[in-house]
Amino acid sequence: MASTYALPFLIVSVGCELNFIIEHRLREVSSVTVPEKKKQEIVKDTIHATFNPALLSSVFQVQKLYSFESLRKLVFAMVQAPSLRINEENFDKLFLIICMTIKCQLVRCRNRNDFHTYCENQLNDLLDIAADLPDPESTDVLVESVRSRLFQFYDTLSNGGFSRIRYAVLNLFRMFQVPVSVLIEDGYQASNGIMLAPTSGPSLELLGSAVVYNVNGQEARRYELPIAGKRIEDRELELGRNRFSREAVHRRQVQQEYMQTTLAAERLAASASNKELSNGMPRNYSNRSRQAAQFDRQESRDVESVAGSMFQRVDTEQGDANSVGLDASPVDLVESNGAPPERTS
Repeated sequence: MASTYALPFLIVSVGCELNFIIEHRLREVSSVTVPEKKKQEIVKDTIHATFNPALLSSVFQVQKLYSFESLRKLVFAMVQAPSLRINEENFDKLFLIICMTIKCQLVRCRNRNDFHTYCENQLNDLLDIAADLPDPESTDVLVESVRSRLFQFYDTLSNGGFSRIRYAVLNLFRMFQVPVSVLIEDGYQASNGIMLAPTSGPSLELLGSAVVYNVNGQEARRYELPIAGKRIEDRELELGRNRFSREAVHRRQVQQEYMQTTLAAERLAASASNKELSNGMPRNYSNRSRQAAQFDRQESRDVESVAGSMFQRVDTEQGDANSVGLDASPVDLVESNGAPPERTS
């Protein structure tokens, strides 16, 4: 079964995302608290601990995919580098971010070429981080050895084999719907933790058709499955890219500032328009309009309150993972509430 080929891909993906997040967190810490030299030492030690040759030799074999708890223990051992210690509480939050980021990417992996692009971009972005480290040659050699192992291991695997790997990994993370602010801000996740996939696109088709055969083996009925899922293509998302890099964080900040400026301008224009409209109406008509508007706003708040409580009940049934949070940071887990946002292009 192709799920016995899933472990190397999963470990490399987890390792890359782990290093992306740790590098980002250290970048956000003041140089007074942690000197730059110490930051570089931590990043380098983490990369070398994550892709330890002995560990990779045991992983790059045809074997059954680890359980979620076994995977967690393995990754926890990875982050215990000489210059870095993470307690279990903080690690659990970090691990959930890693799992949800990989889940977001795998939803959009459709075939062998997508998996190739995913792995290439992850390793290339890891090399970009290594370029800023002292003595980058040793780290480059390590990352390139991972690349060589990865593509040699999957060289002969078919598209169907990669599809089964995709299914096995997504099935491993199926119980987790943890909101992550980075994915929510980019429009890839709803505020209640559900992943958002594209519902339209130039190549998107229905999932397929179902055929019912009679006792004689002849086709008796055929119908289309009304599920969008075939040839999902999301041209806005570059598979495998570091979502916590300087460029990604800056682009997100610029986009947020633009949205806030646009919203403020729209509110100012609406306020001016309402004022002009109010001045041109009879006084009693204007008062009735205000009362109607107040009623509409109150009704809207009541609806939002009911919808919010519905989602809170659903999240409570799904477990306590949705309520965890980290300190203020672009990669924080966020508390779930409200309805899923619309995906904007």
